[in-house]
Amino acid sequence: MILTTGHNLEGYVITEYVDVIFDELLVGIGFKKGLTSTIDNVISSFTGTEATEMIERLNMVKAALKYRVIRKAENLGANALIGVDFESSRLGELLMVSMTATAVKIETLADYSPETVESKQRLIEEEKERTERLRKAEEQRLEGEQKRAAERRKEDEFFASFGITEELSSTERSLFKAIHRNENIDIIGISRMIPRNMTQSEVIEALQRLLDMGAIIVEDECYRVRDMEEE
Repeated sequence: MILTTGHNLEGYVITEYVDVIFDELLVGIGFKKGLTSTIDNVISSFTGTEATEMIERLNMVKAALKYRVIRKAENLGANALIGVDFESSRLGELLMVSMTATAVKIETLADYSPETVESKQRLIEEEKERTERLRKAEEQRLEGEQKRAAERRKEDEFFASFGITEELSSTERSLFKAIHRNENIDIIGISRMIPRNMTQSEVIEALQRLLDMGAIIVEDECYRVRDMEEE
């Protein structure tokens, strides 16, 4: 923590005025114990005994005040105190000592050169752009999830309308919708519609499961969706 009674710091630039910091302490200034007579008091004052004690006490009070004010400034994020000022006033047998200063944030001139400021500003702008890109990407991801969830619900409703309540694989879903669209389709027609990511065995297993659950039927070697009215 840098302290100055002035309002400028050579080699530094003030980047932010944080707050005015102040504190005070009270200290007793009665005569030293044992000095009960006027003559003793006069001798003590003449020899400088009490003056020396008072100076030491004041220095201790100022050191305590300085420590407390510095802690307050640090808690506010400041790294320097300017305009440091000590004041004292007598209140009967008490002496009130106060300290006031302005807490500030400073940077060295080297760190605050135009090039450095421009570089920092550029980094700030880049960070803002990166944050904005991440925000938009997250929004798109959430929108995509919501869209896929809506499509899945719509598909579930579609399958439920045919009495299909069991969970279907993606292959089974694709085959059922293909058969539904074509009304009647033979195995050759189905083979032509097999996506590249489906193997022949997967298609056969999917057709058999659809047949087992009664979702589709075979008539004249053609597959078609079972009519709910046939039940």
